[in-house]
Amino acid sequence: LTFAAELLGELDLDENEAVNLDGTIEITDFDANDQPLGTRVLDVSNIPTSRTDHILSGAFGVRLAPSESISLVGNVLVALNDGGLRADVIPTFGVTFTF
Repeated sequence: LTFAAELLGELDLDENEAVNLDGTIEITDFDANDQPLGTRVLDVSNIPTSRTDHILSGAFGVRLAPSESISLVGNVLVALNDGGLRADVIPTFGVTFTF
């Protein structure tokens, strides 16, 4: 039986590389009968300037060898902060055979 844990991180050190697009976009919302509910005007930008995109994750895993020829493995990658575009939890499982 083996346990493992890791701390993984990526730090955005250059805050001046944010790309901001100029202009606005107008979005009209409709109900089920295609009647307009309202219009929103949004600034067009693809990266918010109010925060950085630091990524901090924890990885936890276990390996169990019930016999000399079979190993069962399981890992989970957990987001520890809200930076970047990623899932909150990513599980992986596996079975290995040797012969």
